[in-house]
Amino acid sequence: MIGSALTLTDAVLKMDCEGCEFDVILNDYEHVKLFGEVVFEYHAYAVHRPIAELINTMSKDFNCQTINEDFSGNSSVITQGIN
Repeated sequence: MIGSALTLTDAVLKMDCEGCEFDVILNDYEHVKLFGEVVFEYHAYAVHRPIAELINTMSKDFNCQTINEDFSGNSSVITQGIN
């Protein structure tokens, strides 16, 4: 079976949860870091917290890149597992 050979390190977690990125990443990081790649939108208007908090946590296990930052502070972030 093809599916039996796949692991979470082969999987991509994509989040667009309008501000709950902090809750998911910072409070359930042990599961987030199991993915091979994580892509999410960061909504500054919803949380009023710097994206650096997320990047600092995720950079332990991922190469992080912020893209498409707009005038309101919203960004898209792509991370790829270091291993």
